[in-house]
Amino acid sequence: MAHLDKASVNLLFVPPNPLISTTNPYTAQHSISCLQRPTFVVTFMCHLSDDSSLGSGIRINKCFKSFASRRAADRMVEEGRVHINGILATAGTRVFSGDQVQLDGKHIEWERLTVTAPAETKPFTYLKLWKPVGVVCTTDLKDKNSIMHHMRSAEIASGDRLFPVGRLDSASSGLILLTSDGRLPSAALGSRSGCTKEYLVTVDVPVCEKDLLKLRQGVVITTVAQRDRVRRPLTAMTSPCEVERIGRRQLKFVLKEGRNRQIRKMLGALNYTTLALHRNSFMGITLDPLKYEGEWKDLNKREMDIVRDCLHRYNTRNPIP
Repeated sequence: MAHLDKASVNLLFVPPNPLISTTNPYTAQHSISCLQRPTFVVTFMCHLSDDSSLGSGIRINKCFKSFASRRAADRMVEEGRVHINGILATAGTRVFSGDQVQLDGKHIEWERLTVTAPAETKPFTYLKLWKPVGVVCTTDLKDKNSIMHHMRSAEIASGDRLFPVGRLDSASSGLILLTSDGRLPSAALGSRSGCTKEYLVTVDVPVCEKDLLKLRQGVVITTVAQRDRVRRPLTAMTSPCEVERIGRRQLKFVLKEGRNRQIRKMLGALNYTTLALHRNSFMGITLDPLKYEGEWKDLNKREMDIVRDCLHRYNTRNPIP
């Protein structure tokens, strides 16, 4: 049985944030508003002397103890070969039940490989947000425009560490999913997931029919891919996609791949400038019933069925050996 090794009490001052929700954190629907009073939060932190429950998390190096020594595992982390939920791991990072761990890009079934069985855990959290323009899809809390700053009330209400599923660039708006389930990013964003993303785009001048055909068939763009802390350019043809004219200067894109700033670069390759980009749906989940930017809501039953189906397909493609 674990016992308390040490404990600490911290007084945390949370300054007013003009974009953090002040609605009741226990209601299902919330929004980012312009009023919040300064808050003091007292946190009591207990450190367990062992990892008998994954409720307290385990150190990242223990995820590999079935095939690597602790020193070797630490070295793999230091070399930038380990990612947690798509984010580069650092020494001492703690991993919690449901987190997705990858070594050299390959999924590690760390919960099955660790000797200690997880304790009973609370359900994961799944939310959808109408991301405003200017909000950055990063978990870096040093960035004052980070989506995690603006979703602080959701984390407090759920008691979970949330992170975005994929990203929208700062200049774009629309649907973004957030969850505490580390399986979902790989399941929904992998090249074989088949999940579609629908965007409404406004360009500077009307797109001619010849260029519409090129966009549908694919155009060559250069994006940046990061691996082992090294950013490398990737120049390749985009996959075929649906492109429909819905207005004089408005287009609807439906994509299955998700390269960095893909639509903006596709249009730029044909000498068009993207003036506005809005994601209307992702994997069959839409913004409805969200009414305005900054509003967020828990996924409903139909949307959770979509998530479960996505996870099931992923598990079928990636069975545990």
